[in-house]
Amino acid sequence: MYLKASNHCLGIVAAAIGYKSTANFSAASGQNVTSGGNVKLHAIAPGAIVASIGSNTSATTLLASATGASASSIDVSVTGLLPSIAAAIGVNSSAHNRVGVLRENVAVGGEWQANMIYGQLTAFSLGSNAHALNEIGVISANVSGDIKQKIVVGAMLAGTLGSNTEATNKVGNVEARVNGNVTTNINILDVNTLSLGLTSGVHKKIYARTLIGNVFPSNSGSAYGTIKKDITITGPIVNLGIGLIIDLGFLGPLDLSSAGCVNIGNNGANPCN
Repeated sequence: MYLKASNHCLGIVAAAIGYKSTANFSAASGQNVTSGGNVKLHAIAPGAIVASIGSNTSATTLLASATGASASSIDVSVTGLLPSIAAAIGVNSSAHNRVGVLRENVAVGGEWQANMIYGQLTAFSLGSNAHALNEIGVISANVSGDIKQKIVVGAMLAGTLGSNTEATNKVGNVEARVNGNVTTNINILDVNTLSLGLTSGVHKKIYARTLIGNVFPSNSGSAYGTIKKDITITGPIVNLGIGLIIDLGFLGPLDLSSAGCVNIGNNGANPCN
């Protein structure tokens, strides 16, 4: 027995303008699905522009992903040759592309297998709390069997601009407990993770995180089998950050900040926390 969610899109535009805003696009995703059998999440997505403009904002895309679900095994297939663009402009902002991700509160009793090709993922935000996050093939829930992923991405851009900012690109990371083997094959043309600056009363931030093909230890005591990672990045990796950070109450912080962090295959000159 299996459950199949599939989607063929001809181009999507979602927009929202004001106060609590949001603009969301979801396709071939298992949300709040419970199945004793296999679940197949297959999407052909030739392009999406998801925009939001002001006050609480948002702008998210969710493709062939599982959230709040359980299944014996999950098989993911995504083909998207045109860009997926998530924009959000001002105040509490955000901008989030999620492709083939396994979120928290998902139980996979067997294998997670994913084969994904995507032309371009762009998440851009602009002002106040900002954010901007691209995720493809990110596992954040426990898997009882093996994880097998093949990921091909043309270009990734995570933007943001001003106030507390951030900017994160994540590709093929395993962030939760896995009882089986992890096999990851990643090919990327180029990765651009920007951010820019400000903050003021300081609860730090301003950042730029590039995380590719990492298998992170789990708080619940991971029991990984064999881990195989094959990661190819053809073009440049631009990981910016920058900053300012002020306060100066009783001549406190100032900071002026610096670049963010890069972790590729659990290695990096400036590792991410």
